[in-house]
Amino acid sequence: MTRARITSVLGATFVVATEAGAMEVRPRGALRHAKQDILVGDWVEIEQDHIVAVTARKNRLQRPRVANVDLVILLTTLDHPALSDLDVARRLVAIELTGAAPLLVLAKADLASAEERQRFASTYRQAAPVVELSSLDGGGVEQIRSRLQGHVAVLAGASGVGKSTLFTRLTGRPARTGTLSSAGRGRHTTRWAELVALAGGFLVDTPGFEALDLELTEIRQLLSCFPEWQHLDPCRFRDCTHRLEPDCAVRQAVDQGRVPRVRYESYLALGEEVGKA
Repeated sequence: MTRARITSVLGATFVVATEAGAMEVRPRGALRHAKQDILVGDWVEIEQDHIVAVTARKNRLQRPRVANVDLVILLTTLDHPALSDLDVARRLVAIELTGAAPLLVLAKADLASAEERQRFASTYRQAAPVVELSSLDGGGVEQIRSRLQGHVAVLAGASGVGKSTLFTRLTGRPARTGTLSSAGRGRHTTRWAELVALAGGFLVDTPGFEALDLELTEIRQLLSCFPEWQHLDPCRFRDCTHRLEPDCAVRQAVDQGRVPRVRYESYLALGEEVGKA
């Protein structure tokens, strides 16, 4: 058997990437009869021109429908369109919940002042690597490309933030049109995706989607989604939620300026959302 990765779907036929190159395959009868869900990004075992098994997934995104994503490149801007710190926090938490690593890109950075860029970097550099992307000369593209090595990456961000432009600069080909919103009701929406080989990894080509689904059911899930305080000394109480408990190491770090206050405030706001869910 040969191990391969699904890179695109053509009706009932799948295109896979193998060490020998690309080939078209179909699921073997047992998989078809079992209605096995096979996604772009899946690792599969093939014999001749048939898929005989699907390997267990690291994760699975619903919009776009793709598996085994390990890097999410989240684009945001300080203006046109601007996202609030809470919006950025919500997206970063959603990425953490998938098990993928985030890369935070400040798009249109040349339109912001040096002070604004510094404030952004100081706010988020503990949460994710930050890259500044220029809308004029494409500065920052090569930094992003270098981080794709060995990864399956997908672009995310609000409509108009520059996902299609970045995709074209990275791959040299136009991105698909349309927008896939978090509710799946984007104009000219399609749900299929394709993996484009790039820099020793793959970039998902799909109509731009705005956000990953945020499915939080309890505060405990949220606690582990803020890297800023994972390295701190433990709080007095092992089950500390970093809200009202005494001798909280997180609140102390916020007061001392070691954790950005705006990130802590986003954590509290998201915690309120979880409590009301």
